[in-house]
Amino acid sequence: MTKHVLPHEKRSIIGRKVKTLRKTGLIPGNVYGKNIVSESIQIKLADFEKLYKQVGESTLLYLGDKPVLIRQVVHHPVSGKILHLEFNQVNLKEKVKAQVKIVVIGEAPAVKDGKGIMVQQADHVEVEALPADMPEHLEVDISELNEAGQAIAIKDLKLDSKLSITTDPETV
Repeated sequence: MTKHVLPHEKRSIIGRKVKTLRKTGLIPGNVYGKNIVSESIQIKLADFEKLYKQVGESTLLYLGDKPVLIRQVVHHPVSGKILHLEFNQVNLKEKVKAQVKIVVIGEAPAVKDGKGIMVQQADHVEVEALPADMPEHLEVDISELNEAGQAIAIKDLKLDSKLSITTDPETV
């Protein structure tokens, strides 16, 4: 398993003055956690975007030697630029819950033959696991959908025994 390290620095600029950080290519952020003092940090936008595209939201990252999960990425409502980051420092021996992306693979014969269209109703599921076991995404193979009206529910997913899904099992 690859250890994803994200370089960061402590941040002394707070409040509305963080706009000056963003102009220099830095993103303000905070690290929270159970039984720890919250910390204000700054991260180079380019470093974060590169790692975020590579690993997604639910992968374990390290800020220095601190294991963290991305808690929230705040985007500007119009431009879509990243404004702020929040990280949750985790204990590697305690299970955590995280939203994990669903990636559809394969091609449904029902769609290919013109019998229907494919509609993905859920694009994330909540997974509980140890932070080191948290997957980047879950793959769902749709190549067995032969007829219109067929569906794959959360309960039909084949998962590693280290993972449990807390989303309603009947969710399509």
